[in-house]
Amino acid sequence: MKRLLLVTLLLPLAARAEEHKDRFTDGARALHDVMDKLGKDYIDNLSDEDLYRAAVAGMLAAGGRSWDQLLSPSELGGLKGDLAGEVVGVGIELTLDEATKMFVVKHVIEGGPAHKGGVTDGDQILQIDGQPIAGHAMADVVRAIRGTVGTGITLGLLHAGEVTTRKLVRERVLIAPISELELGNGMAVVALSSFNEKTPSLLEAALRGIAQKKGRSLILDLRGSPGGLFDAMVQCAGMLLPRGTIVAQLEKRGGSIEMIRTEGNPILTGVPIVVLTNGKTASSAEMLAGALRDGVGARVVGQKTFGKWNVQRIEELGNGWAIKFTTGKFKTTRGESLDGKGLVPDLEVAGADDHTARMTDSAAERLLLDGQLRAAASLLRLSR
Repeated sequence: MKRLLLVTLLLPLAARAEEHKDRFTDGARALHDVMDKLGKDYIDNLSDEDLYRAAVAGMLAAGGRSWDQLLSPSELGGLKGDLAGEVVGVGIELTLDEATKMFVVKHVIEGGPAHKGGVTDGDQILQIDGQPIAGHAMADVVRAIRGTVGTGITLGLLHAGEVTTRKLVRERVLIAPISELELGNGMAVVALSSFNEKTPSLLEAALRGIAQKKGRSLILDLRGSPGGLFDAMVQCAGMLLPRGTIVAQLEKRGGSIEMIRTEGNPILTGVPIVVLTNGKTASSAEMLAGALRDGVGARVVGQKTFGKWNVQRIEELGNGWAIKFTTGKFKTTRGESLDGKGLVPDLEVAGADDHTARMTDSAAERLLLDGQLRAAASLLRLSR
């Protein structure tokens, strides 16, 4: 009975402790006290550099958002390259096969080191410089493939059913974030893999080409697109939405709201649009899908998007490192908050974005292999 009484008394105290969390007062002194004690008595040798780096990373983790990060100089360089559309590497785009958990070459950039070395779409990467990569994070694998111009790298591959190696030399490679496919009867597919500095001009060229051919419908494939530069996405939205259309609402610190609108004149108008999404469609990509649905009645087909509706800023530190942190939250054009939720498609179609489907330039084969694309095409045929 006494034990039961003790638990009964402690429950309200625990609730109050959760409601009014203990304050961490005099934090600056406590931080240096901890550093001093760990530096002297911790079982492993921790340098001041180790502790300062961990402290900064811990500050960024305080908000609970995994994309708020401390970036090393090499990571910062890679991110800048991605956003500029130019990186040092071997010229391949990777995907992780969800079924086999293997790293698969999604696309080989023409003229790059991998292309010249005989790597092809669909090859599985088994090793990098003799080290197995199974079970590693995608970011770590990409970092290992990239490097300095002129340095060598050996890829262990499963190529055409045989295990082989390819010795390559890293070069500066241009990333083309757009690919096109004609399905016939005036139906065009444009896939946007990311939003970097080159995306708007490439999309403009693609849409003008479709308009000149009197394209009658468009499938915008945003599956697997992690987003990228928000301003680049807004420029792209302006090519498909009437001038002055709201693309998203930005909630800033303190609760103020800014309406983000298109500024350019649309290139392709009056044609039905279907947007393809999946669970890897994130950030700027899912915002574009939502803006097209709200602005011109585009239908969204596929799977629910990732749910990252916020904006990060990159601030470089004096030591060559940088911090990437959240400064605002985006909402849909109608003010709906989808951060952590994702955009639900109008027509949900199961099926992963299979890399095998993208290995062919044949419209018939692509439609046969890609159920989501097939569903989008059927919707457009019915809308005519």
